[in-house]
Amino acid sequence: MSRSKSVLVAQPSACPLNGLGIWNLYFLSKFVLAWSGHLHLQVLPNLIFALALLIPVSSALWRRIRSLVALLVAVTLLYQDAGFGPLHDVIAPAQGVSLKNLIDELAAVIDWHVCALLLLLIVGYWVLNPWLRMTTLTLLGFVWFSLGHVLTPVETPDVLQRTYMGSASQTPNSVQSTERDEVNTPSVHTKEHP
Repeated sequence: MSRSKSVLVAQPSACPLNGLGIWNLYFLSKFVLAWSGHLHLQVLPNLIFALALLIPVSSALWRRIRSLVALLVAVTLLYQDAGFGPLHDVIAPAQGVSLKNLIDELAAVIDWHVCALLLLLIVGYWVLNPWLRMTTLTLLGFVWFSLGHVLTPVETPDVLQRTYMGSASQTPNSVQSTERDEVNTPSVHTKEHP
């Protein structure tokens, strides 16, 4: 008599969890832009987007559909995080602009130091990607930003000027007069020793 032995073979999952892939670069770039002060990162919508991208999809058709929807969501989140305001307010002034004026405006707005940081990030991503789990670093970045323990870079005069010019209540002139008043006013907590 022969006994039939049933052997259970572990079959690979139809849709393994591969991580975020190239979307890591998108989120890491947003972290760099938020750290440099050029972007106001809204952690919760971006984290929900990252978690939705982590959901495995088995069908090739559904992966394509998810990629198209993810691209639209990514552009929308980037636009929202940049704080440009309503889309019609951005498009309306650009209707009568020539290509030369547009290039001049872009050259005045682009911060080349941030472009160099982003280029360094891209090169670092391609070098480190084979050895490190970038999805783990991306999710740790979300934890870091959500806790609010982000070191801010040294503020340059341009950033200070944008900050003061953006608020209606405090202009650079009122800041200078406030600083002048603080210098001339003695401190309450200091004691003079004979």
